[in-house]
Amino acid sequence: MNTVELENIKFSYQNNVDVLNIESLEIVKGERVFIHGPSGSGKSTLLNLLAGVLTPSSGSLKVLDKKLNDLSVSERDKFRGDHIGFVFQSFNLIPYLTIKENISLPYRVSKIKRNKISDIEEETLKIAKHLKIDNFLDQKVSRLSIGQQQRVGVARALIGNPDIVIADEPTSSLDDEVTDSFMNLLLEKQKESGFTLIFVSHDKRLEKHFSKVISLSEINKAGGKL
Repeated sequence: MNTVELENIKFSYQNNVDVLNIESLEIVKGERVFIHGPSGSGKSTLLNLLAGVLTPSSGSLKVLDKKLNDLSVSERDKFRGDHIGFVFQSFNLIPYLTIKENISLPYRVSKIKRNKISDIEEETLKIAKHLKIDNFLDQKVSRLSIGQQQRVGVARALIGNPDIVIADEPTSSLDDEVTDSFMNLLLEKQKESGFTLIFVSHDKRLEKHFSKVISLSEINKAGGKL
């Protein structure tokens, strides 16, 4: 079964110059996929399409057998909340919430994810310990360093055993020690839960952890750049 099926996908912003033009892309359920490419090649745009944050200008985009083109904004938001854990490049944390509240947010808003967790306190603490943020759980995220905020975003994405984890440069602000800890946690959770992992990074040293490596420059025929 395919988790992702793209056919003749094109996407452009307001200037009508294609940023993405991908003839075909399939990602099988449970695969660990590493996507790389130079800055401006459309990596973040592709991830936002897969998560339903953006919709393609043309073509067919299926995720978990749902054609995202056919869903409304609110339906895509619900689909993402129920099935996808997203590590955003800009973190997208809520500044007035504590770290613990930010991590557990998907549990609070999605019944599907809530039903997968027997003890949210225990699960939050376990993930926070792996990422070395367990000593800060009651602090507001606004008091954290950039690297610490990124770890909170990663922890939030893993809560609730999502079907897909999409990670946009998740280790860019992490030192080598925390990167290793993060990758160990991510791969442990992936093995345990069987989710499909779609991971974008400039750090090609991480390729070794993945079953499929995709060069976006090779599959993207668009002439436009971000």
